Amino acid sequence: MIEIVSRGSEGTDQVTKVAEYAAAGIPRYWMVARDTANTVTFFRLGANGRYETSAQVPLAWLLQTSPHDHLPEVALRDQDRSTTASSSGSVTGRSQTNSRQT
Repeated sequence: MIEIVSRGSEGTDQVTKVAEYAAAGIPRYWMVARDTANTVTFFRLGANGRYETSAQVPLAWLLQTSPHDHLPEVALRDQDRSTTASSSGSVTGRSQTNSRQT
């Protein structure tokens, strides 16, 4: 989930929506501020059901990186697929499931 804070609705964007996203169980949430750097704050849903700040970076820097740098579960999934494909010659849902069970 990515939220861009809107002028005039900062309270809703930074408080109300955050609580709603947490209640819905959204595991990761990014908020883009309307400051000069367009600071992006990364939040991760904690065990207590509340978001914890995991990082803050300028948007310009973030746009020069890969999503895999910020979403470790995506990187692991893609790495898992790559390993399965290189060892079997192809990737199928069944072989991925079996490789994860072993």
